Amino acid sequence: LADLPDGTSQIGKATNLAADMANQLLAAVATNPLLRIEGAVLDPSRLFFGPDHDKTRISVVNLSGLASEAAREDFVNRLQMALFGWIKTNPSPRGLLYVVDEAQTFLPSGRTPPSLGSGIKLVAQGRKYGLGMIVATQVPRGIHNQVVSNCTTQFFGRQSAPATIAAAQEIMAASGGAAPDIGRLGAGEFYFATEGSGRPAKLRTPLCLSHHPANPPTPEQVIARARRSAP
Repeated sequence: LADLPDGTSQIGKATNLAADMANQLLAAVATNPLLRIEGAVLDPSRLFFGPDHDKTRISVVNLSGLASEAAREDFVNRLQMALFGWIKTNPSPRGLLYVVDEAQTFLPSGRTPPSLGSGIKLVAQGRKYGLGMIVATQVPRGIHNQVVSNCTTQFFGRQSAPATIAAAQEIMAASGGAAPDIGRLGAGEFYFATEGSGRPAKLRTPLCLSHHPANPPTPEQVIARARRSAP
């Protein structure tokens, strides 16, 4: 494209247009690592299993290396398609879990990023093959309704914004429950509802089993930890 041969196209100013396209492609490759042909092909089984298959492996995928929202959505779409294809040919009798944090970004209502279609397929069909899905969000109304309708178990933690408080209360009211104190819940306190449980119930859960500092790790700490755990 950068050096379009004569006679290739009958479009006016084809040479200039081709050169512009070449520059745009070079810029896209420079800013989006997903467009570069390098690195090993992902084996989804490595996300769930280590050398000892009797031990549960927890894999955390950090998207900070992808500069744009479009690149992150593209990556999540590719990951979800890879997981769905893999679990169909490798069903798990003991069950596996795929967790999407900030799910309103990748499985949103109101728009259709690449990750939405594959996410809907995964949440609707993955459990048939032993792959469950957890979606986490601070915006209850921000997740696509086809995703929410497939989430039979729901936890509602403390909400701070009036809009999210109202949204959570509306969702629970549809199940016959009420949560007047959802804006004042403490650490580990949730309203819980699942299929056949009736109205949502308030419960307290233990904190996570590993150390949970007040602030998330810095990018440098994430890189250092990833290097220590690399095979």
